[in-house]
Formats: sequence, structure tokens, C-alpha cells
Amino acid sequence: MNPRPRLALRLYDLALLAFPRRLRHRFAPEMRADLERLYERRHGRPARLALMLHALFDVLRAALRERLGNSHDRYRVAQRSRGGETMWTSGLGGDLRAAIRSLARAPVFTACGALVLALGIGANGAAFSTLRATVLAEPAFPHVERLAVVDLTVRDGGGTLQVSGGVPAPDWDEPQRLPWSYPKFQELLRSPENPFEATVGYTSREGTLSSHGEPERVRIEIVSPGYFELLGVRPDLGATLPHEPTAEPAIVLSRGLFDSRYGGAADLIGAPVQIDGKPVVVAGVAPAGFQGLTGRAQAWLTFESVGLVANPRLLTWEQAHWFFVLGRLPVEGTFDDARPAMHRIGDHIASTLVDEEVGSATWSADLRPLLEARRNPNAGRAVMVLTVASLLVLVIACANLAALQLARASSRVREVAVRRALGAARWRLVRSLGMESLLLGLLGGALGLLLYVPARSGFSALWPEAFQAGEAGLFYADAGSLQVGLAGFVFHFAVAVVAGLAFGVVPALWVSGRRAGSLARAAAAAGATGPRGSWLREGLVAAQVALAVVFLVAAGLLVRSLFELRSVPVGFDPRGLLTIKYQLPRESAWVADAAGFHERFRERVEALPGVESASLGLAPLGGHWWITGVREISGRPPLAHSERPDIGVDSVSDGHFRTLGVPLLAGRTFGAQDRADSPPALVINETAARKLFDGIGPDAVVGRRLGLGIGLTPEGSTAEVIGVVGDVLYNHPAEGVIAEAYVSQRQQPDGQASLVVRATGDALDQVPAIRSELAAMDPALALAAVSTVESLGLDALGDTRALAALLLGFAGVALLLAMAGTYGVVASWAVQRDRELGIRLALGAGIGQLERMVLRRGVATAAAGVLLGLVAAAFVARGVEAFLFNVRPADPSTLAAAAGFLSVVAVVASYLPARRVTRIDPVEALRAE
Repeated sequence: MNPRPRLALRLYDLALLAFPRRLRHRFAPEMRADLERLYERRHGRPARLALMLHALFDVLRAALRERLGNSHDRYRVAQRSRGGETMWTSGLGGDLRAAIRSLARAPVFTACGALVLALGIGANGAAFSTLRATVLAEPAFPHVERLAVVDLTVRDGGGTLQVSGGVPAPDWDEPQRLPWSYPKFQELLRSPENPFEATVGYTSREGTLSSHGEPERVRIEIVSPGYFELLGVRPDLGATLPHEPTAEPAIVLSRGLFDSRYGGAADLIGAPVQIDGKPVVVAGVAPAGFQGLTGRAQAWLTFESVGLVANPRLLTWEQAHWFFVLGRLPVEGTFDDARPAMHRIGDHIASTLVDEEVGSATWSADLRPLLEARRNPNAGRAVMVLTVASLLVLVIACANLAALQLARASSRVREVAVRRALGAARWRLVRSLGMESLLLGLLGGALGLLLYVPARSGFSALWPEAFQAGEAGLFYADAGSLQVGLAGFVFHFAVAVVAGLAFGVVPALWVSGRRAGSLARAAAAAGATGPRGSWLREGLVAAQVALAVVFLVAAGLLVRSLFELRSVPVGFDPRGLLTIKYQLPRESAWVADAAGFHERFRERVEALPGVESASLGLAPLGGHWWITGVREISGRPPLAHSERPDIGVDSVSDGHFRTLGVPLLAGRTFGAQDRADSPPALVINETAARKLFDGIGPDAVVGRRLGLGIGLTPEGSTAEVIGVVGDVLYNHPAEGVIAEAYVSQRQQPDGQASLVVRATGDALDQVPAIRSELAAMDPALALAAVSTVESLGLDALGDTRALAALLLGFAGVALLLAMAGTYGVVASWAVQRDRELGIRLALGAGIGQLERMVLRRGVATAAAGVLLGLVAAAFVARGVEAFLFNVRPADPSTLAAAAGFLSVVAVVASYLPARRVTRIDPVEALRAE
């Protein structure tokens, strides 16, 4: 032999030392000789190498079995070697073939088991993909761990602060994070203590793109120089935005907009396009998939070009806080090291740029990691609840199949008894029986992949818009982008393997662990599982019922919250209401008479067939036009900054309250007498009248005067309250109605307008005609934010509605599995006692008595599960507490309803097998006895 066989044989001799001495002396020489013979018969290095590896594996595994004391066969390794077989092919391969035959002989069990597992495994796969895309995901920017969101902070002021976007005024009791104003941002850039190697600002606006096709509203990120470089983004075509001001404004287009609108024409680079009627030069095209920090950008402009889509005064107004700031720390920098420097910069800003409106506020600056700022707490909690729920569904599925496997095991005691009597090792029996479960788990995993697509579509449809954004305007996650991916695929089948082993190990251990004599007696007793197996199966079913109770309670709490939220008075009739937004470009000839344009457009829309009325004003449930502070109330002493109450503001046309159906409680609404040159007038809601005027009646409020914040009434002047109307809900229903003031659209004109249309039929049917009317007045204008007010109401409940729908789906699956488990336990118990029940019938027992006897078995099992589930639900329900409204986590009525419903389901599931008592023939039972 050449040296390589000698080396291999030496390794084989070393492997033989693993056997006990007695067996080694008896079998080793013969085994070694057989191996040498087989080696000579093999031709080619691969075949001989495979032989040696198989032989080493066989010897080591057989030695391990003997050392563990579980093997009683006579080591047929040598005999198998003579025939060219290995322990692998005669062991696991044989078990696999036997498992396939066994599952094929029980097609109903195989189909039901695979479907049950598919539901559990598919839900876990979809939940894992959601978890990976949200909680575990990181933005694909280089050095993301060094990126920090830089915040202005202010506390203890109590005054009015102009924050772009109409966000609620801060709660001054705690330090608040605020966006930056442009002058304060310049102070940060100029400061020698700036701890960042690169610092950029960003925000999001909308503009009308009117060249090369129909006008289209697009999302535009307004950014400072160096934005793309900081994020490590290189353009696909052209260049990024210029770092220095240019003669003509420049724009970068997203790849999606470039391809869809311009057909990917490369000659567009360097050519002008129209944004809100103003030409801008296309500098470049961003790479595919990049949509900016806000996650929805279709184009990018520089800060110097902000006047194209917003008020150019934003670049000079120190107190207009309208954009966010991102910085990148140097390689050696840390967040803790940079924080003191940011505090000093904040102190410098506070000392040089004094905020006159919030003179008593304490200003500073701070930073936080981008990965922390982009988180959405409610979305994270919802995903964690979803993940736990999917795991519980899988646990229920495994418990259900384990109970069914125990029932099947009772019919295999003869087979197991014979194998044990012939000396089969326990681990070999466990492996043989477990192979069926593993195979069934993999089959369920394959079917679960087919469920991923509809699950993904369901998540995308239910994923609320509120879950898509984090803080500081950052994009968080979108369920529409979920993909299985390699990691998801590996996780999916890992869960399938674990699930298959989980529900198969318990029955295999139970059957294989019984002594041979016990098995023989069980076989003689027609397969009765005995008390131990019965209690084990009933325990598994009780666990299923308990988890179903948990699901029902959680889903019930959320459904109750939805009803509570839907029952919050909105103050108007949302049926048939359509809301549309549009904006006049700053360069439009209509800007000088914006109020006139809006009124003419409103009249044209109102004249359309099928339109009952139309008005200008923000739609309810869609937020506020502005939130400011009340600085003066007639009849009261001057208000300090900390005493100024917040009030929402909306600019409306004359017939707005009639269109919404809001009642007039006192005074009058706006009319032709409220002109641009008339004294300023206000209409307030009932809440504002009650809070601002100490609860006096609406009639007494008319004629009083209010001084509002910046831009509404000049400093030192007030507006007369001409009327009081009913409350209208503009916020999320959980936030309730706040004080609201309405101003005339003629006295407070704005280039951006919101139109509310009440239609007699389907409101969305009016959109094409409304778009045509707008194009007839100005072809460069485009409609935006087209929606029914009813859909706005549903969107406002998006987070609670999505979680409730998902948990209801899980609860339905858990309920079906618990029902099936209860039915299976009772039916199996009744089948095993056919002979006993027949004898009882023969001895005079009534059918009803026997039915109650069988029924009692299932009800007792379910009752134990319900009690256990109620205890668990009291703790688990706190996981959804953040999504509850006017409902306590331990709500007694919800707990009672879930317990009662599960009890009824258990009775129904137990009654069906109890009815089979009527088909028992007592004569046959006596003959068998």
C-alpha cells in the first residue's frame, strides 16, 4: 500500500480505540481487514476518500453509542462494510424512507399538520422580515455609527415659537428638541467649537414640476451644501448640488422621477426644468433607491433656492425654525466628547440671537445618534408585539401537532414494543419517530413561504403612515419594502426545523421511554395511551386554550379602543367630503391676488354637477394650518409668556362651516364685509370660548377681542370675535379637541390652499372635473393630497387599527387551533373507551349520561386553559397599553368576554365527539369483551 492508505488505516486504528476493550479485541481485526478489502476494490481518489470518511464516521458513532450504554445490537459495521453500505445510508436514509411512507399513509394528518405549521412558520417569517426591516435595520450610509442629529433645545419659556409645519407648541416643563433656523445654523457652522467634520441641514417641501408633461406635485428635500457627500451618495449622472451659489438654481432628480417623467434622457443634464414656474438647471441624477433622509424625496434643492417653494424670509428670520441638522463626528470623536461643545455652542446662540417672543426660555444645543433619532417608538412596540404574537401562534401550532402525534403514537405501540423487544436502542427509536416530525416541519416551512407574499401585502396595506417616520423628519420603515432575503430564507427554514423537532420530540420520548413490558401491555390493550399520555395531551391542549385567551384579550382591548376612538365626537358629517390641496407658485401672476384666485376656483368647483358645496379651509382630522399662542385676551391682565395658551388657527372662506355642517352657536360667520382692508375678525370654537373666557356663554363671548401670535395680528393689536361655532376635531382622536380660531381667507391669504368639497355621490368621482377646472385657470398648477375625509379619519387611527387587525388574525388562527386541539383530545379519549362506553350502555346507562361524561372531559381541559390564559393575559395586555384609549389593560369586560367565548367554543368542540356515543353498539362491545 502507498503511504496514504497507511495513514488512513492509522487513523482508523485510533478511531477503534473509542470502543470498549472487550468489543475492540473481538471485532477490530475483522473490521480492519474488511476495510482494506473494500479500499482495494475502489478506484479513484474521490471514491477511496469517501470510503474512509464513511468508515471513520461509522466507527466513532457506534463507539459513542456503546459508551453511552444504549446499544444492544452486535455491531454489524463489518458486515455492512462488506456489502458496501454505511451506517449513514442504512440509518438515517432508512428512517427518512420510513418517515415518507408513514406520512403518505396518513394524508389527512400530513395535510392538516403541514397547513397548521405553514400558518405558524409563515407568520414568523413575515414577522422576522418586519423586525429586520424596522427594529434591526440601519440606514445604508457609510459610517452611520458616527452620524448624529443635532438639536436646538429650549425649556421653561412658555411663549410662542414659530415652527414650520404647524406642529403643536412645546410642553415647556421639559427640555424640547426643536428644528433650526437658518441664522442659528450659520452660527453653528462658523463656531470654532463645532465638533463635526461635516454638518448639513435638511427638510422636506413640495413643489410643482410643470415641464415635460402634465404638472406634478413632487417631494423636494431642501438641503445645505455637502449633503450628498456626507451621506456618501454619488450621482448616477451629472453632479451633486453646487457648494457655492450659482446664477441659476440647480436641482438633483431622483432616479425614479428621472426615468418615469423624462424617460432617462441623458441630455436633460444641464437643461432647465420648471419648479413652481421658475426654471432650475438639472445638475444630476441620484442613484436608484436613494430617497434622502426623509425617505420620500424625488428631487433636491439647496437652501439658497428655498424661495422657489417657500417663503424666502426663512433664510433671514432668526425665529423661523424649519429644518433639521445632521453632523458626522470625526473618526476619533465620540458623542460624549462632542456634547459639551454643543452645549457651549447653544449658550453662544442663546446670547447672540435673543428670541424676543420667548425671552424667558433657556436655549442650548445637543446631539443624539442618528440610529436613535430615526426610531419610531410606537412602530417598534407594534413590531415587537407582532413578533411575540407570531411566536405564540407557532407554539400553539406545535402544541396542537404534539397532541396529535401523541394520539398517533398510541396506534404504534405494537411496532415500538416489537423493536424494543428485539434490542433497538432508545435513541434510534427517537430518531426514527422524530424524522416524521422533522419532515412535516420542512413541508410546513415550504408551504409557509407561499404565505409570505399575501402576508407581506397585508402588512403593507395595514402599515400606517405614522409608522413610516421617526423623529427629526427621518425615514424609519415601510412595510412595502419587506423582502425575504437570504437571512429571511435561512431563518424561515431554521424555524421549520426547530418546529418539527419541537412537536415531535415529546411523543417520541414518551413512546420510546416506556419499558418493553409496558409497551406490550399497551399493545394488548388496543393502544390506550394510559394516564400519563392522556394528561400530557390534555396539558398541551390547555396551553393552546390559554394562549388563545391571551390573543383574544389583546385583540379585544384594541378593538374596544378603536370603538372608543371612533366614538369621539368629530363635530361634522364626514360622508361625501373630499379634501384637496394646491399651491400657487411664488412666481405666479395670481400671487398678488391669491384670495381672488382661490375664490374663483372655489366657485367653479361648486358649480360642477354633483357638488353640493365647496369651501376653502383645512379638512378636519388633517391637522392645523398653524398653532400659535394667545398673547392678549380682552378683560384679562396681560399674559406672561408661560401663561399664554395654545390655539389652533385655520384660514377659511365664507361658507366653510356650512360645507362641513358645523353649527353656529352665537354671532355670525365670515361674510362679504370681512374684506382685506376691514378690521381683523375671528370665529372661535366652543372650546376656545370656554377656556379663554372663563366659561361664559357663547353670546357673551361675541364682541370680545383676542391678540394672537406672529403673523396673525400685529404686535399690540387684537381681533374681534364675531362668532362662536361648534367644536371640530382636527387632531388625532386621542388628543381631543383644542381651542381653535378661524380667520377669513380674504384677510389672511396664502399661496397654499386647501379645498373641501361636499359631493352628493362618490366624492372621488369629482376629482377629474376639479383637476380640469384648475388647469383651465392655470395649466401650471397640480392637485395634491387628494383624499376623502373619511379616509383621513381611518388614517388617524392607523396604528391602533393595524395592530388590532393583525392580532385579530392571530386570534382567529389560535382559536381554530385550540378548537381543533380540544376536539382531538375528546375524540381520542372517546375512541379509546369505546369498549367501556359500550359496556356502560349495555348495563343500562343513558345516552345523555355518557355524552355528559365525554363532554366533561373536554370542558375540564378547556376550563383549566381559560383560567391560565386569564392570568397570563393580565400581564401580557400591558404590552399593548401604549395603543389603548379609554380602556384599561386589565379591563374586566374584555377578560370576561374572552373567557366566555372560549368556553362556548370548547363546549362546541367537545360536543361533536360526544355525539358519537350514539353510534356505539353495546352488543359489539360485549362480544369483544
